Amino acid sequence: MSKVERKTYELYGGDVIIEFLPNSHRYHLIKDGQELPKKKRLSGVTTFTGQIDKSTPLIIWATRLYTHTVKDMIGDTSSLTKDDVLAMLESGEIAYKEKKETAATIGDYVHKFAELYSESKNEETAYNLMLQELGEPSEDQLKRIQDGCVGFIQWINDNKAEILQAEKVVYSRKQGFVGTFDAIIQVDGKKYLADYKTGKKVYPEYYYQTSAYLHAYEEETGEKLNGAMIIVIIKEDIENKDGEIVQKAGDVVTETRSRSDCIADYKAFKGLITLKDRQRFNSKWGK
Repeated sequence: MSKVERKTYELYGGDVIIEFLPNSHRYHLIKDGQELPKKKRLSGVTTFTGQIDKSTPLIIWATRLYTHTVKDMIGDTSSLTKDDVLAMLESGEIAYKEKKETAATIGDYVHKFAELYSESKNEETAYNLMLQELGEPSEDQLKRIQDGCVGFIQWINDNKAEILQAEKVVYSRKQGFVGTFDAIIQVDGKKYLADYKTGKKVYPEYYYQTSAYLHAYEEETGEKLNGAMIIVIIKEDIENKDGEIVQKAGDVVTETRSRSDCIADYKAFKGLITLKDRQRFNSKWGK
């Protein structure tokens, strides 16, 4: 049996110790003022933001992909048999799975590169460590991964962004949630908590996620930041309904949330905590 990987983090000047299991992405509280007699499982920020329904854009994406897949396979309709049609329909049905798996892998590589660059501040070092940790990508993924890496560095340079601190685990002793944000970045003299994403755009759930990270960070450090920054690295070309490319792989889309935005978003995040707690309570009664 392979050994379970564990990482421990000291927060609040050593008053809090948190254990993180990377493979299962679980957090445990080991110490809070004093060592606990038993590890306490903690809920991550994304456990609460994951309650937000994201099905509509996914359904639209999957149905469009289905249509494109079948259209590409049709060819000369005069020679199609019933078996040909059924085979095309079946291919359309599973297209979203194949696309999602490939896209997710590209996202993993690009996000890992951004993480590692934030720590090393060196492109070559970050790229080599990325390959070392995740392995060599397939040939058809390589260009999009490289586009994402180059796009991120280009954004850093264009905005003269200074990465002040890399990845950090944060924990709110008041609310009991935990999470890991990607960086503290300074742009135009202002400091922002930054979280890197790979995908197509900024989704509303990111607002609540970064506001929670910001609140926990400020709760521990006492430092007041100017707000939060969501940095989305486009991992593959995005087409409109007419098949025209409107966003290229490697482009970077950012949204800066002011401090007042984050305060309002955090109020909504606390509502998600209340909802999750109530759902747990009602689920017990349902049993």
